[in-house]
Amino acid sequence: MASSTTDNSGCVTTRSMSELWLIGQTEPCLPQNVLPTYGQVLRTVLHNTKILKKQKTISYSVQQTVDDLLRIWSNARVPVALRQNIVTKMNALVDEYNLLKKNKGRCSATQSDRETVFKNKLSIIFDIADKDADRMIKIEEDRIFLTDQRGPRLMKMAGIDKNLTRQEERSRQRKEAEYERRKREQTRKAGEASVTVSTWQESGSESNDSMDSLDTDHDDYEIEIPVYYKKQVADSLKPHENEPKKPRILQTMLNSSDVSSTLDRINLSDRKFTVLAAAIARANGEDVGTGSLSRSTVHRKRSLHRSMIETDVREEFRTRSKSVAVIHWDGKIMENSTDKNNPKAATDRLAVVVSGLELEKMLGIIKIPSGTGEAQAHATMQLLLLWEVADDVIGMSFDTTSEVCYWCHKSSQ
Repeated sequence: MASSTTDNSGCVTTRSMSELWLIGQTEPCLPQNVLPTYGQVLRTVLHNTKILKKQKTISYSVQQTVDDLLRIWSNARVPVALRQNIVTKMNALVDEYNLLKKNKGRCSATQSDRETVFKNKLSIIFDIADKDADRMIKIEEDRIFLTDQRGPRLMKMAGIDKNLTRQEERSRQRKEAEYERRKREQTRKAGEASVTVSTWQESGSESNDSMDSLDTDHDDYEIEIPVYYKKQVADSLKPHENEPKKPRILQTMLNSSDVSSTLDRINLSDRKFTVLAAAIARANGEDVGTGSLSRSTVHRKRSLHRSMIETDVREEFRTRSKSVAVIHWDGKIMENSTDKNNPKAATDRLAVVVSGLELEKMLGIIKIPSGTGEAQAHATMQLLLLWEVADDVIGMSFDTTSEVCYWCHKSSQ
């Protein structure tokens, strides 16, 4: 006779209802004394959608499972990757299972091999550790436990280390107390500076008689004026009517790479930004005539910022750690807006993207002389060499026959 159980929502379920193809029975929660495997994570994610059906969605179940997973890894004191990367990895696992399940009716050798590989994968740890976890872990026992979970999985967590937890709590309280003390000290210094400057200005504007009266009334209160504030107040009392105002906001806007990037995103021309910047400077009380503001100046600054941003983005991509990747490209005939003589003329453009585990990068959208396979292959290879990612590519994705013929021809050579 089939046994029945009642879950937390009050629904009565049988073993046949909670049975999942290829991975077995669902699990309402993750194990708390070990680092969960792929199979345990997948069975927990699918539990709500399988048992509760419409009451829970895959997205909701993934988020809840990630929360539980992060709590377990936190108890193990192992640094983990970013949450969004963990969500992406878990969604990829669910998609892989659904694809296998969709094709389970196929009796091909390829499908059988995929199912075998996936079943073997279920017993492996669902690793969400930070890439520098071995270096970041301070306690040797935690490092040994992580190594065991990645291998034979013989060790288990006995419980929370209360002594270490109390020690960490005391450390956290000390840091919070130190932060509050520094905050109070900064507030006190700011208040003293305000009182000092205000008292000095009032004493400078009053007569000697009123100063004598003030000293008489407050014999027990003495304020020492720092030299810095004396010079600052003296400079503020000097007349500045004949001195022209120095433009500051103009130079700040022209020298800001963020402003330049924003102008490119909203497609604002150099001439329009020149008019806008002049209006902002005048509203700020600056003399536009004393600064260097023209369409050519704005054009040079924006060109410089584009070059700097391009260099920074390429350097950041080049230095980051990359796993194997797949190159994608596709061409499209578009209007040639850069041709001033004939702006409605058509031209071929090629979009090239590289993707992989935690990697997705647009390498470029470039103009090519024609839409032939040779032209597209040549442009794609140039971008791979430019971004220094050619050695990491293990696969290609495209949708036209001409590219296939050309790449096969080049491979045979």
